[in-house]
Amino acid sequence: MPTDQIPYLECKNERCRHTIWLPRSSQLDKSPDQPGSRTQLVEEAYVCPTCGHVYGYTRLNVHWTPLRIGVPANLGALSAVAVIVVCEQGNCGVPVLLRKTTWEHLDRDKLLKQAESWVLAGVQCDSGHRVNRIPPDSLVTTISMP
Repeated sequence: MPTDQIPYLECKNERCRHTIWLPRSSQLDKSPDQPGSRTQLVEEAYVCPTCGHVYGYTRLNVHWTPLRIGVPANLGALSAVAVIVVCEQGNCGVPVLLRKTTWEHLDRDKLLKQAESWVLAGVQCDSGHRVNRIPPDSLVTTISMP
């Protein structure tokens, strides 16, 4: 996409539809032939900053808007932190990253405290199992661009 276009998601919660700006670390806005992009079937889970619902999103969910008034000027400083949960279905054990976009530093305890109010509405592991909860011993990481 041209550099004058900004990628974003729209919250899948029917009563919310808030904008979720994509951080540079996201693979959702990259075409499959771009360096550093993964396969076409990339899914990333994001928490909505307004309603707290967490859904899985794919490239098909990405919208683009031109640079203009109303788009945060500091989007280049936007990063993502993630709570890493492990799929608890059977012996699956596949890790799932629940991403939260942020402009501020969030330490582990603060992020896990926020995550207590998140609603896992449409999250699944790569094996297709639904993720229903965030265990208190979940890991926290910062996701950055290489």
